Amino acid sequence: MQSGHDLILCLILSISRHAYVEHNLSWQVAYPTQFVEIAT
Repeated sequence: MQSGHDLILCLILSISRHAYVEHNLSWQVAYPTQFVEIAT
């Protein structure tokens, strides 16, 4: 039971992390100047 719960939790975390990364990439492409200002 516990291992199954951990597996589901890991799956949710990996999916949300993947969506977060894709969102950041699209945001960087859409607003490159703002991204540079934040990065520096």
